[in-house]
Amino acid sequence: MNTRKDATEKIKKFLSSDCNVLLLTGTFQHEKHPLVFKTLFENISKPCKILFRGNHASNLKVFLSPIFKLNTEPKTGTPINVLGGHKLWVDTINPKSWDATPTELDVVIVYPVDSLNEKNGPGCVQDLINRNSKKIILVSWTDNKDFNWIDQFSPVKAIFDAEEERPEYHQDMIKVINRIEN
Repeated sequence: MNTRKDATEKIKKFLSSDCNVLLLTGTFQHEKHPLVFKTLFENISKPCKILFRGNHASNLKVFLSPIFKLNTEPKTGTPINVLGGHKLWVDTINPKSWDATPTELDVVIVYPVDSLNEKNGPGCVQDLINRNSKKIILVSWTDNKDFNWIDQFSPVKAIFDAEEERPEYHQDMIKVINRIEN
C-alpha cells in the first residue's frame, strides 16, 4: 500500500540521500504537501531556506494557511519565519515571480506539479537546480497529468494514497483519474 507511513519513510530517506528530486503522487490530494512539510520539519534540525513554488499567487495562502496559520497573503521576496527557525519564501511557476527568490535554497516544494508540463516544467525545475537547491520536491494534486517529462531529472518517486485512511475518497479519486484519462 501507499500509506502515509510509506510516503513519510520515502521522503525521510530522500532527505538524507544524495538524490536531488522527488516526485510525490497519489490520491490523497490535499494531504500530500502538508505531509512533506511535516516530514521536513521533523527531520531537518538546522534552520534552512525553504521555497514553496505554487501554481498561482492567489493560491499561496490557501495552500499554506492550513499548515502555518497565515493571517496575510505571503509575498514573493519576503521570508516567513516558520517552525524550527526555518525561513520560507514563496513564488509561483510563473518565471516573472522568480526575481525575488533566493539563489541558494535548501528545500523546494512545487505544488501542484500538475500545472507544469513538458513545455514549461523543465525550465521551472532547471531554475531550481540553478539556484543550487539541495532538495526539490514535486507534489501532484490529482495525478491526471503526464509526469513523464520529470523523468529527465531522475526523481525518486513516492506515492501517498488515501486508500488506508479514507477508502471511499480513494475510490472516488481513482474514478476521477480514470475518467479524465479516457
